[in-house]
Amino acid sequence: PDQLNILVFKEDKFLYMAPIEGNITFENEDKSKISVTVRLVKSKDNNEKFNIYVIANHDISGGTLDQNTTMTSLRESISFSLTEKWNADEENYSPFPMWGESGEIIISSQTSLQAISLYRALARIDVGLNFTFENEKITESASGIEDFRMKEVYVYRTYNKGSVIPLSDLNT
Repeated sequence: PDQLNILVFKEDKFLYMAPIEGNITFENEDKSKISVTVRLVKSKDNNEKFNIYVIANHDISGGTLDQNTTMTSLRESISFSLTEKWNADEENYSPFPMWGESGEIIISSQTSLQAISLYRALARIDVGLNFTFENEKITESASGIEDFRMKEVYVYRTYNKGSVIPLSDLNT
């Protein structure tokens, strides 16, 4: 719970951090899903919409969240740094920072968000073999190599820092 932050924005301006009510519970059948109850301020009418950002596995207590914080400045300000390799040890691992957002919602006493998907700061790396070319330029299409299996992946040139929230929209 101390690494789960629920941030509420209205018209692109930060309003408040919503407190978590009760426990965070994992679903029995799918341990990648949790349920959490938070206390939210109700919309005054159907025109008052809010956007909820969820930041997990990252401490934002030292950040500067105030009424001048916009969703864009939040994206730009929340980052993590690495001074050594990521601790992926099974017993004492360091979880990846994650984020998610609700999109615009109207909050009433009946509001129940079905799901907010969280995205890892470092989710995957795509590798292509035998790329195709069009007009003498490489494309993103690759035919691959039969029986090829990767054994390890290393990420270089990260400058020991990463953004928790992507700086550009995922849909672009």
